[in-house]
Amino acid sequence: MSVGWANLPILPLRCILEHLSANDALAATSTCQHWRSAIQLYEGRKDVIKLSVKNIEKSMFLTRIFKKYTKHLHIYIDTTVVEELVSFMNYILPLYFETINLNELAFLGPSYILKNPNVPIPQLQRIIVETLVFKNLHSLQRLLLTGCEMATPKNENDRYVHKNVEYYSRPLTFSTKRCLDDTILSRSNVGLMMFSKLQSIVIDYEYLSSATVNTLSRLPALSLLTLNIGHKRPLSLPRFEWPPETLNVAINVIAVPLHRFNDIIEHVFVRGLLLVSLKVMFCKTFHVPLLSHLSRLYKSTLQEFVWVDAPCMSTTPFYRVVKPEPYDVCVNHILLMCWQCVQLRRLVIHGYWLWQYDVLGIVRLRSSLERLELSAVYSQQNHFGTGDNRILRVLANDDLDILEAQYIEKINEHTQFKWAPTTYEALPPALKLNATSKDRADYYMRETSI
Repeated sequence: MSVGWANLPILPLRCILEHLSANDALAATSTCQHWRSAIQLYEGRKDVIKLSVKNIEKSMFLTRIFKKYTKHLHIYIDTTVVEELVSFMNYILPLYFETINLNELAFLGPSYILKNPNVPIPQLQRIIVETLVFKNLHSLQRLLLTGCEMATPKNENDRYVHKNVEYYSRPLTFSTKRCLDDTILSRSNVGLMMFSKLQSIVIDYEYLSSATVNTLSRLPALSLLTLNIGHKRPLSLPRFEWPPETLNVAINVIAVPLHRFNDIIEHVFVRGLLLVSLKVMFCKTFHVPLLSHLSRLYKSTLQEFVWVDAPCMSTTPFYRVVKPEPYDVCVNHILLMCWQCVQLRRLVIHGYWLWQYDVLGIVRLRSSLERLELSAVYSQQNHFGTGDNRILRVLANDDLDILEAQYIEKINEHTQFKWAPTTYEALPPALKLNATSKDRADYYMRETSI
């Protein structure tokens, strides 16, 4: 009998297929019945599963194979059709009550995926989602509700959509009246989560209120509240006065145009905020006044700073210089911020040029850095003919410089880690030319999980 791929013993074949990505494993199941049996018999083991609400058939197939050992469940609500979301919530999400060790549950709404600020906000079925959180108290560490909200149940019918939901929701109570206390998790159920391992919750800024913070503060392990600011209604954000000794806060600013930054500085970055992380993604600009504001208010708390964009699609030098600010630019403002923020541990800048000796100044002045990610570093100060320290965009036709080994060694003399600039090939797809909405959504999910 001939021996080939089609008749390998199932166990060694399963060990080989285990190294495939979820999409590749899905394709492998279509090869032949023998390969399909190898994956299904031993159940798939993929840490991260990404499900599309719009493509419910594929999501169901992935769920049946990988649900038991999934650790990070990412749900992309890539549709505005209410019926499709309801079907997903009723038929697919309850199957994850069989997951053994779920660490992360993430929902990403259509306003971030479709880049349309006017799409309706999807309503998640509170009873199902909150019961899933409750069932995984022993393992769930991160909950992300981005571009979506928890709906107020009209009745108790959602308890009976699946036997697992009915069983695990028995100790939980849900109010049929809308209340600020229940914006994220029901206040009546937080008392049952005293042994929860939930450490991080991500929500949109517009759902922030004193009642919400008070409810979440009752979770014993919660140490980080992440707030997302996207380009959607309302365009003007309310000002929130933070109570003393509150949670550590991270802020993600996603695809927001330049004209909104001053409003964000005034209403979001206020005194009393314990800001530990700021990530600005896909805004197509660099707002220098925000750096100065961070240095004044959060120099003793800020630990992480990320500002990333894909290269500008234009090749015209006019678009290289970020809009000049009406004050002195004799010192690079990124360097100045790094010097003043004494707790800074992670610095990531992609899509903007930095002079190599500004980078050297950063590592000399900020010895606390543990991670430094830069992709565009130039060697000659007048390389672009600007003659000053303005922020410069990476354009579509730019070639990333290859730095001298001697210079990289000099950088590493001042770091606790081995540093080298990120090559264009090593950049995530979202930070390259012609990035898709899905690429950007994947990068957002990746950054939120760090």
